[in-house]
Amino acid sequence: MSKSFIKSKQFKAVLLTSCALSTLNSTSVVAFDGNEVDIPQRLLQLALPGVNRVTILNDRQENVTVEIGTSTNITDVRLGDVGVRNLLRHLNNPDFARNLTGLSLRNVGLTSVGIRTLLNGNEGRNIRNLVTLDLSGNNIGAEGASLIGEKLRAHFGSARLENLRTLRLESGHLGREGVENLVAAAAIGRRGGRLHDSHVISLFLGNNNITDDGALVLARRGRLPQHLIELDLSCNSLTIRAIENLFAIDADARRLPETLTRLNLANNPIEGDVASILRGNPRIPAGLEINLNNNLLNINDARALQAVASAQNIRIIGLEERIEYHIGQLIEQPILRPQHLIEDQNDQVASPDQPEVVRPVPVVVPAQPAVVRPVPVVVPAQPAVVRPVPVVVPAQPAVVRPVP
Repeated sequence: MSKSFIKSKQFKAVLLTSCALSTLNSTSVVAFDGNEVDIPQRLLQLALPGVNRVTILNDRQENVTVEIGTSTNITDVRLGDVGVRNLLRHLNNPDFARNLTGLSLRNVGLTSVGIRTLLNGNEGRNIRNLVTLDLSGNNIGAEGASLIGEKLRAHFGSARLENLRTLRLESGHLGREGVENLVAAAAIGRRGGRLHDSHVISLFLGNNNITDDGALVLARRGRLPQHLIELDLSCNSLTIRAIENLFAIDADARRLPETLTRLNLANNPIEGDVASILRGNPRIPAGLEINLNNNLLNINDARALQAVASAQNIRIIGLEERIEYHIGQLIEQPILRPQHLIEDQNDQVASPDQPEVVRPVPVVVPAQPAVVRPVPVVVPAQPAVVRPVPVVVPAQPAVVRPVP
C-alpha cells in the first residue's frame, strides 16, 4: 500500500468506517498509484463512491431496485413522481451531489410535479453539476418545459443547470406552448436571463408534436443557446414551411446559431422545392448537416436539393434513399421497365434459401398455309314433277278361231 494512499481521504474513511463494522467478508482489488490494494467491498462503496443498488418505493407503492452512481441511467422503470422524490433522497448524498454528472430518467412516469421536485428545493441541489439530463418519454408538458427553461436561464441559485451540455426531451408532449416556455426570451424576476446564454450544445426535441409555428419560435434570434451544435426536431409535424421559418432571409429577427452543425428533420412530412430556400442562403451555417430521412420529396425536388447541397458545402442525409425509392417505383411499372432489366431478372440464379422457379419455355408453332375451302353453291329447290303412273293392262289370252 503506497504512502500517498495512506495519506488520502479515502483511506481515512476506510479506517473510520471499519471501526463500526463487525463483518467484512467480500473484498475488491483496487489499483491506486500503480499498486493493487485489497479493500472490503462495503468499505470500498463508502470510501470510493461508484455504482450502488438501492430500493425505492414508487407511486404504486411497489419496491423498485435501481442502480445509482455518478452517471445514473434509469430506463423503462416505473417510478412516478413519488419514486423520483425517493430517488433524490439517495442522490442527495454529498458525494453524489458533488460528482453526479449524468442523470437519465427515460420513460419512468415523470410529470411536471416530479420535475419541480427534481429542479427545486433541497432535493434539486445535486443537479448543479449535471452535464447530461435525459427526461425523454415522460409527460413533461408545457409546465414541465417552463420549469426546465427557468433553470437553464437562471443566473443565481443552487439548482441552476449551469454546466448542462446535453438536454433530451423527446416524446415529452411539449407542443408549441412547451417549446415557447422552454426557449422564452426572458424569465420573470431578478433571476431572469436567456436560454441563449446557457452552455447547452445538444438539444433533442423529437416527437413532441411541434408544428411549423413551433419552428418559428425556435428560429427567433436569441432563443436557442448561442453555442448550440445539434438540434433534433425529428418525428414532428414539420413541413417545408418550417424550413422557410428556420432559414428565412428577409427576417432579421430570425437566425439559427452560427455554431449549429447538425439539424435533424427526419420523419417529417416535408415536400416541395426545398432547394430554392437553401440556394444562396447566407443564413445557413457553414458545413451544416441536415437529416431529411423519410421525407416526401419527389425525385425532381430531391435531385435539385442534391445539387444545391453539393454546391454550397451542405450535407443532406436521406436524398440518395429518396431518389432510389422513386427509381424503384418506376422500375416496378412494367410498361416503363427497360428490356435489359427484364433479361437480368430472368437470368438471376435462385438463392439457396429459395426454391428454384422453373419458368415454362414458350413453344413456337410454325405458321400453317391457309386452306382454301370451296364455297358451297346453294341450288334453289325445284318444284316436284308429277309423272303419270303407267297403267298396266293385263295381257288378254289369245283367241284361237278355227280355220274354216
